[in-house]
Amino acid sequence: MRIGKFPDEPEKDRAAEELANDARESSSRTAREVYRSLDQKGKRQYFEDYILPKLLAAAAALAAVLFLLVMVFGKSSTDYSVYALFMDYSLDSSSSERLTSALDEAFDTKTSQKPVLLDDSKKMQLQGKEQLETLLYNRQVDVIIADRDVFTELAADGDVLDLSQVFTEKELTSFAAELGREAGSGDDSYGGLLLKTPGYLESEDVDETGVGKGEEEYYGLDLTGCRLLSENDAGDSETSDLVLMVAGNTERLSGAVRFTEVLLELE
Repeated sequence: MRIGKFPDEPEKDRAAEELANDARESSSRTAREVYRSLDQKGKRQYFEDYILPKLLAAAAALAAVLFLLVMVFGKSSTDYSVYALFMDYSLDSSSSERLTSALDEAFDTKTSQKPVLLDDSKKMQLQGKEQLETLLYNRQVDVIIADRDVFTELAADGDVLDLSQVFTEKELTSFAAELGREAGSGDDSYGGLLLKTPGYLESEDVDETGVGKGEEEYYGLDLTGCRLLSENDAGDSETSDLVLMVAGNTERLSGAVRFTEVLLELE
């Protein structure tokens, strides 16, 4: 037996919505009234205590969303001949112009319409690692030149290739000669040209020193003696500390090889 009548669903929804609207309007009126009643100092304090934190939280949320969008959709629309990243190392105008000119000629960029990109803007202490990870994720960067610590870390993360599998024996012999290395019989490092470090091992964490737990492979090429970089006046690192690496997921492997040839052969 029914005692009374229950409102149907649409009526209940409208009632709930009206109550919610009333609550929001009341809250908004209360906040406005409080703010208007304050003097200038009080308004400034109210802003710092209640409004500013909400604005900062919204800005942080927006930044996180933008970063995710870049990670997923941020692949550059520019088709480069090669993208070389100098981490924590600056090229002076003369060195940059000489290298760019030689690369433009080597890649015939006027005909191909595919420019060469030399990027020396990234700094590890200024979110450089995060920026590099984004470039690697999007398969944008081909060659990375950085110090020994970054070299060890990138190898441990599985981000770079074993260079003994990238360059031919003839190319490595030529590079060693260009840099004044003397490789003895059976020396697969070509006189210390190639640098070994542990790589990435799935399911194993990198230790606190940043060293990987995988097999040691030749993930880096020692740039000590590189004439162009030795003559560079704006360098933030000594040439003896610089290592050349090739990105593990590069889509321009031949471009990375040609870049290395030009860099080491440039007088």
